[in-house]
Amino acid sequence: MSIPGPAALPPTLADGVAEARRAWPAVAFDEDGFARHLASKMQDGDPGALRIPDLLLAYACSQRDPAAIAAFEATYFGEVEAARRRFDALPVTGDDVLQRVRQKLFLDEPPALAGYAGRGDLRGWLRAAVLHMLINIATREARERPTEEGFFDAVVDVGADAEAAYLKQACRAEFEEAFAAALSRLDARDKALLRYAFADGLNVDQIGAVYQVHRATAARWVQKARDRLVGETRADLMARLRVDEDEAGSILRAALSRMGTTLLRRFA
Repeated sequence: MSIPGPAALPPTLADGVAEARRAWPAVAFDEDGFARHLASKMQDGDPGALRIPDLLLAYACSQRDPAAIAAFEATYFGEVEAARRRFDALPVTGDDVLQRVRQKLFLDEPPALAGYAGRGDLRGWLRAAVLHMLINIATREARERPTEEGFFDAVVDVGADAEAAYLKQACRAEFEEAFAAALSRLDARDKALLRYAFADGLNVDQIGAVYQVHRATAARWVQKARDRLVGETRADLMARLRVDEDEAGSILRAALSRMGTTLLRRFA
């Protein structure tokens, strides 16, 4: 497709660029380059849904404009410390975390901010990216620095289960609250079905006998109840943690793999 210049931008986007200039008056950027950047993001969906002020700041940071980087850090870097506090212990210092975030966002080739799509809140995008980075540090680098006390933990295989454990640790309170709230919104039959299937360990034949229905019907009911619970919990997590659907899904999968049965017994 041809790439529009600033004068060729649709009115909605031109208005958005003007708004972005007002939001970040000290930020310098190449107008033609930003127009091409906007055009690349327009291919992914409704142009009216683009968060142009966020996109402008991310673009200028990816071009390593000092004023843009300073504005980004002043506005958003509180999220880095907030995410770091979710972890009881990390094998790196807080300053190391900040430097790694700066490296990924501003200095890598390409800088991570160049990949920001402009469809969701930039603050939420950063929060999810930092949380993912901290999980990687916690699960992969801790085993490279074994202490005598944690030696056996350090030498066993550290894979998806360890990542799930850190996700659970980092977001446990929010997950439990979201799970309980989602479960409370299910009707009595759905709660009972989930308790029978996942807490009490009944198979679909046994559940079918309870309700005097065919096993296929019982299986369909259980799956629908589970889908409702997962969907409600994911939506609640997105609101509580201000993360996108993919990140909420990762937290949900990790936490359910470790805590789902326990929570069903507690709340159902």
